[in-house]
Amino acid sequence: MTTPPAQPPRQTVVFVNVNRTWPSVEQGDLTEAEVTLGDWNPYKSNSRSLLAFDPDDVVLVLAYRRGEVLAAFDVDEHGVKWLTSYDPHRIRWSGVPSTRWARLVGADSPVKWRQGEGVALKSMSMEELQKITSAPGSDSGHDRDPHRETSTPPTNEVTVSVAGVTVTVQPPSTTEVIVPDGMDVLVKRR
Repeated sequence: MTTPPAQPPRQTVVFVNVNRTWPSVEQGDLTEAEVTLGDWNPYKSNSRSLLAFDPDDVVLVLAYRRGEVLAAFDVDEHGVKWLTSYDPHRIRWSGVPSTRWARLVGADSPVKWRQGEGVALKSMSMEELQKITSAPGSDSGHDRDPHRETSTPPTNEVTVSVAGVTVTVQPPSTTEVIVPDGMDVLVKRR
């Protein structure tokens, strides 16, 4: 018996512009999940056949409104449903609120829409999102769990976030501090 090859990990992050639909969440008519996860047109521009991204490769969906991330959902494996009642067809993802990316909620979005821009979805790779959100001065957080000790590689690295400041201690002699723009940092040695 042959084992099928492992599927590569899903790598696409999609930002959905919820400017028009988010008021329904604020009024209690729809949930964050309903507004964020569907129903979306995955095609480029006016195409009915050329996809803007592979919907099956989406691992994370982020709700965007007025420059801010409002919700983050991890997409379930095999979590895309094609809605054929629309022309062109649309998609709806199933997912759960993201614990890993919850720190982006309420932060400035790493992608922006310009006024009048006609696309509802923008995508990037998970690698791009990780680089953007871990860059010094990023308002979107840091790509580490702020309350978890890591050991990859075995360094006993510790990262802590408090009041928008992220401090990572990498023994034996490195400390990385990421602060919001405009914040002063005072370093004292003992």
